[in-house]
Amino acid sequence: REIFKDAQGSRITGNPAAAIGAITNDSRKVKKGDLFFAVIGQKEDGNKYVRSALEKGAAAVVTDKPVPAELAKAFPQAAWVSVPDVTMAMSGAPSAFHGHPSRRFTLIGVTGTNGKTTTAYLLENIYALAGAKPGVIGTIDYRVDGKIIAKAANTTPLAHELHSLFRTMAEAGSKAVVMEVSSHALALNRADAAAFDAAVFTNLQRDHLDFHKDRDSYFKAKLRLFQLLADSPKKKPCAVVNADEEKAGEILAALDPRVKAVTYGIDKPADFRAEKIEILQDRTIFELSAPGTRRQVTLKLLGRYNIYNALAAIAAAVSLGVPLETAVKGAETLANVPGRLERVELGQ
Repeated sequence: REIFKDAQGSRITGNPAAAIGAITNDSRKVKKGDLFFAVIGQKEDGNKYVRSALEKGAAAVVTDKPVPAELAKAFPQAAWVSVPDVTMAMSGAPSAFHGHPSRRFTLIGVTGTNGKTTTAYLLENIYALAGAKPGVIGTIDYRVDGKIIAKAANTTPLAHELHSLFRTMAEAGSKAVVMEVSSHALALNRADAAAFDAAVFTNLQRDHLDFHKDRDSYFKAKLRLFQLLADSPKKKPCAVVNADEEKAGEILAALDPRVKAVTYGIDKPADFRAEKIEILQDRTIFELSAPGTRRQVTLKLLGRYNIYNALAAIAAAVSLGVPLETAVKGAETLANVPGRLERVELGQ
């Protein structure tokens, strides 16, 4: 009852007072007291495994199919939650179950074809300098305050895993969490209940068309992150957008009036812009033009594309209240990102 009290269109039959211990959509992992979501995936229909879940002790089942009368009779202690869309229901229920943990810290979502991981590492370094014990959810692993919680199974975890991670990070004292938000996750509503403070857009290339079918569908999945800002319970959400990207105008035009737009770039006018660029063998130097200031930035990361990543991280952090000096220092001191053009020093 508590988990679904704000879920539109949900109806509970059976035992609404059933106590829930955990949430899963995998019948093989069900334990006594679990809430089982009968999700229809690309290959399997979770409704085929409802009986198995109940036999293992599931306390409740969420389905968008009619409740099977024979199962309701056979398991009178169970609760049945009928919803219009199981995938949508599964995005919000885990947040409620864990006490809406993403409302307890600053949450930054980073989306785009390339640059998500590096931008997340840069933001982590910035917030570590700011003393925020940052959490990171991304392609390589999930970690908090520099300590790995788990290796990443997905760039953006399933919703019940995501909000469990949020809770772990909140309880560990994180004041800021950075998460890479994949187009798959956005299309499958995994991040719908996350309370974002900021969304960052890096770029859009031709990628993942096996899943999205065409580039327009791929872009619309990315755009979903910025639409989520409109419903965020945070007071001053902001969108940080690469002004040099062809889709920047569409993203900015789609923003809700309550969402602050912040731009970054090199070629076009932007709030945070890199000028006088020098790309050297061992460092990257540019002059940062930001609101009310202009200063030199020297990155240990190499290449023009890493200037974009650094601008994205600095723009997001400063827009959310981090002092510019802290943001710049955090970008400057990051030496490497695992698996991303790592420098190998062998005395050469």
